[in-house]
Amino acid sequence: FWFAYEQAGSSLNHFADEMTRRKFGNWEMPASWFQSVNALAVIILAPIFAWVWSSLDRRHRNPSQPIKLGLGLILLGAGYVFMVLGSLGTTPQHRASGFWLSITYIMCAVAELFMSPTGLSFLTKVAPARSVSLLMGIWFLSNAVANKVGGQVAGQVEGIVKGTISLPWYRWFKLGGQADFFLLFVVTSVLAGLAMFVL
Repeated sequence: FWFAYEQAGSSLNHFADEMTRRKFGNWEMPASWFQSVNALAVIILAPIFAWVWSSLDRRHRNPSQPIKLGLGLILLGAGYVFMVLGSLGTTPQHRASGFWLSITYIMCAVAELFMSPTGLSFLTKVAPARSVSLLMGIWFLSNAVANKVGGQVAGQVEGIVKGTISLPWYRWFKLGGQADFFLLFVVTSVLAGLAMFVL
């Protein structure tokens, strides 16, 4: 989850800077402002999600934690579908609409609300009392490792765009440009979500 989610500060921000239309008349919106979409979505949607989980719990219809984690992963992958579509045929001269990034950030926020607060809550409930702090640290360590690995993968976007790095699905089809790069996060997130459902 965090491997794809943490592209916000690297490949998505780079896409905002290099491939997204940000000019409105004589004013150019800073690329970094797109980072605020996710934060605003979390602030707006968190109370709604808290109410939904509580309401479902009162009716004994609250999904299990593995289901929430699986749904979070699949929603994250669905968010990256918008980046795949938005990046098709884009170049620095033919930039994408800011809609694609915005909807991806909103989908990432929704996915995060399935994953992060519920996962942390679940961890404190099921962990043995003497191991809660250790397991909480491991949870955040996974985020740190995902940031590192995700950053290294984001550094390969040029090679993927130029075709010097092949992705597994190139044997069957190739979208071209950054669409192939963003498809990586659709595939890994959805497969991980499906694995959660199977487990």
